[in-house]
Amino acid sequence: MQALQALRTSLKPESRVLGILEKEVEWLEGERRQLEAHVSRTEAWGEHLGRWRATVQSAEMPDEKEPPQFVMVVHILEDELDSDAVSTGWVVLRKLPDFLELHRKLCQLGSEVKGLELPSQPGKFLFGKGVDKNSLEKAKNQIQKYLEFVLEDEKLNQSEALYAFLSPSSEHLKQTVPSPKKSRFSLSTLFKSGSSGSGGGGSAESSSGRDGGRESDEDEPLLLEESVDRSGGDPGSGSGKDAIAEPLYALLGEVFDLRGVFRWLRRTLITFVQITYGRTINRQVRETVSWVFSEPMLHYYVQLLIKSWWPNGNLVEPSPSRTEKEKECTRWEAKEQFLNNIPEVLSNLVGQQNARRGAIKVFETLQDVRLNKQLFYDLFEVVIYELFPEIKQS
Repeated sequence: MQALQALRTSLKPESRVLGILEKEVEWLEGERRQLEAHVSRTEAWGEHLGRWRATVQSAEMPDEKEPPQFVMVVHILEDELDSDAVSTGWVVLRKLPDFLELHRKLCQLGSEVKGLELPSQPGKFLFGKGVDKNSLEKAKNQIQKYLEFVLEDEKLNQSEALYAFLSPSSEHLKQTVPSPKKSRFSLSTLFKSGSSGSGGGGSAESSSGRDGGRESDEDEPLLLEESVDRSGGDPGSGSGKDAIAEPLYALLGEVFDLRGVFRWLRRTLITFVQITYGRTINRQVRETVSWVFSEPMLHYYVQLLIKSWWPNGNLVEPSPSRTEKEKECTRWEAKEQFLNNIPEVLSNLVGQQNARRGAIKVFETLQDVRLNKQLFYDLFEVVIYELFPEIKQS
């Protein structure tokens, strides 16, 4: 929904990307409603465990080539003494092979269920001389007796297999082991790179290529085609390339040891920028750099420097010399504070463990006095050149 809201401000209303994303959001809303209903039923089942009953309402043959199916009402055993009690339950439809599969699972839980009688095998219904009402009625009664026995048994009525059988929820919501099948919804299909290379040389925002020609039509980088900056005039503004962001990719890959998943990093960065700002990563980097070195920010830097070094117009006095033990203690406390305040967005981007390892690497690297001085001189030089460009020209 955040992606859809952001893209509505940056893409045309008739964009194919918006149409695809709106359908995906609608599908996810349906999945959420199904999941909420499943959770509600599951909580009710657990709360009234052992009091559930199933009544077979009807038995029918939907088609000559189909096995018989049974419509059941699953409900709580009502308290005869409580006249104000509200019945809770649902309707579920199951075919004869479903009962045979349930019977196979319940036989593994107890031997007493093996002696229960179930209707004949589906083949006898399908290839017999005909199925009359008496046969269906007999099958209905057998199913009813079977369910009564199972639901009254304290061991069997607590089995997960029985609840999965009596629950009308979709099968993928009742699986105890995650399915290996990939979810059909993935933002990566919208923000997918068109480059087929495995290294860092391909453009993450290319709009012309497919991944080796194997991408389906829905996997085309439609978003990247329509979201490139159309302002014109600026080289690289509408090119769809992310050359400006290449140093960021290299820096993140070096600091967080992500060189082996370089394409994943590029796509994650693009996805984050698109969802958060609704624009290309080139444009966001360019605007961020312009803001950092804008005149108000440079004025703020200078004022902060003056207040820190010359408070009340007087040069700050040198700090008293400290022992090596005091320096080590301060370094340890600073490191703890640094690691405890890693930005959440960074942890989400590269993972918590990678973010922590990268933060440690940055902190340890900056303990070198020479590197600190070089970093300060470089930043100071950039600020001075921005304030006084004539110095750089001379």
